[in-house]
Amino acid sequence: MPTAKKHPDTMLDVEYWRGIHIKDSVLWMDAPRKVDLCFVSRVQKCSGLKHGKILCTELTAMLCKSRGLDANFLISPYGQAFSLGELDLELYPSGCMPGSAQLKVKSRNKVTLLYTGLFDPRTHRTTEAGKIHGAQILVMDSGWAHPQVKDEPKEKVQKSIVTWTKDTLGKKTTPVLLVNPMGCAQEIAALLTEKQFSIKAHSSISSICKVYSSIGLLPKWVKSLGKKLSRDDVVLMPSHLADSPILRYLERSSFALIASSTKTAVHPAAQKAEK
Repeated sequence: MPTAKKHPDTMLDVEYWRGIHIKDSVLWMDAPRKVDLCFVSRVQKCSGLKHGKILCTELTAMLCKSRGLDANFLISPYGQAFSLGELDLELYPSGCMPGSAQLKVKSRNKVTLLYTGLFDPRTHRTTEAGKIHGAQILVMDSGWAHPQVKDEPKEKVQKSIVTWTKDTLGKKTTPVLLVNPMGCAQEIAALLTEKQFSIKAHSSISSICKVYSSIGLLPKWVKSLGKKLSRDDVVLMPSHLADSPILRYLERSSFALIASSTKTAVHPAAQKAEK
């Protein structure tokens, strides 16, 4: 049986039952199964689920639609309070990728709950920094707190990526960066285009880049990966497609894995042998 966490003198009880749920309401948060109303903190949490309604930001809805998700979206901008039955709701940036949000829930007796997926208070090229807000109840995705996740200063990490890319091209070898296709890939694309590198990306990455470009978050310089590459092209590939047949036509290539625990906690450390 699902259990609920009781909070004395409140009217705001939370339970986990294959998803986070505010008891005595229709509101769920990042539920991994179909529910009537689900707050989705970022596009990765949509995953094709046919919720009755999805509460999210406009940009998250755009990214979901770009992935072919046809859903009934309930759109809310950041910082605009609205009511749902006995609850007052408000969305704030969470900082993990464009459109990502945290949800503040307030009961009629002023008890507050803050739900956030991944949270990042730093400013990035494509993403607004997460905003810190107080609440009596905090529900948070702590995936980035894993002991194996190594985070380093943003400037150091980005410099290492640029240096590795430049050195690899200097050897007349194609740099292939293995990245998370959504969020991390676009942040890296923004970094490298800023440094005047030519980017070719797998279709799963370039399609999201087009959404970013349409709202001014990324220059329209990221092209889809084809069989024709110039000597100065840098390739972005999803990390799970490192052995994709599409890469076999590359005469000389060198691979670097960019760990996507955050957009800036990235390390070109898993370099494969040149082919």
